[in-house]
Amino acid sequence: MKPIEELVAEFHNIVTDAIQRYVIDDGKSVAAIAILFSGGNDSTVLAHLFRTRASHAIHINTGIGIEQTREFVRTTCADWKLPLIEKTPPAGSTYRELVLDQGFPGPGHHWKMYQRLKERGLRAARRDLVARPRSERVVFLAGRRRDESKRRMNIPEMERSGSTVWVSPLAN
Repeated sequence: MKPIEELVAEFHNIVTDAIQRYVIDDGKSVAAIAILFSGGNDSTVLAHLFRTRASHAIHINTGIGIEQTREFVRTTCADWKLPLIEKTPPAGSTYRELVLDQGFPGPGHHWKMYQRLKERGLRAARRDLVARPRSERVVFLAGRRRDESKRRMNIPEMERSGSTVWVSPLAN
């Protein structure tokens, strides 16, 4: 097992490499570095490790979790003086409304629920942070780990989608 200091340096190097590859080498500027902060263990570790490097934290309030978790995210960001962007699904697309309309989602509806409850909020947060999408990029730091599940076993450490650079420093 590597010493913690070495692991932390590796995490930061992944972010630095992503910014170099997808922002600087492309002649763009960084609009923001945002931690995706759900309040779970992985995102809390990520937030702790990158709180001084990030310009913002983003919490997608899906309405599924408990209020204590949302309050933990809000309090933690306030204590760290890290600006928090909290997004909720638009009317008609909340979890409750989707369940009442279509029933409880099974595994086949995971993507639809993700898209409705999280992805739309992430796109809205990106729009809040990126004023000039042709010349700026936002860096989203995610706490995804490859050993979490089969579905995540091949997640890349870094990738770009439009003006968003996705970085998963804890992937390995």
